[in-house]
Amino acid sequence: MAMLVTHGADTGHRDRSGESTLWAACGSGDLDMVARLMPLTPWESNIRGESPMWIACARGHLAVAQLLRDSCVEMDMSMATIFTADLCGNSPLSQAAANGYTEVVGWLLEEGLEVGVLPCCCCQCHQAPYTHPAVALDILPSSHVQLRHAGP
Repeated sequence: MAMLVTHGADTGHRDRSGESTLWAACGSGDLDMVARLMPLTPWESNIRGESPMWIACARGHLAVAQLLRDSCVEMDMSMATIFTADLCGNSPLSQAAANGYTEVVGWLLEEGLEVGVLPCCCCQCHQAPYTHPAVALDILPSSHVQLRHAGP
């Protein structure tokens, strides 16, 4: 990917899933490439609503997530935009927790993200229960857990 970017490839290109070069670099944990792409590539989620921050946290790439946060803050992006959940309500925090990335979870909590049980709007959660936000509660220290009711 580095050679393509160096030779002027379209960094804003998105594949059929809506994944950009920035999204792919975040998912692979390529810190140098993420640093090169941030000023060149729009901040966009894929067709499932998974942002570059979402995929970095879901795959446990703490240094990438921290770089993304710093770069986004410099670009005056809101924290809600940076740490947005996907279309099913799965946040970067819930995905990091579900996948066992405790360092990422700790950092996200330090950033002020809250643990909440959100209603899920997709039909895939029953097929892949490990992706549901409630799974985050399993690995978080009880001192960090503050539940909000999803319903009445």
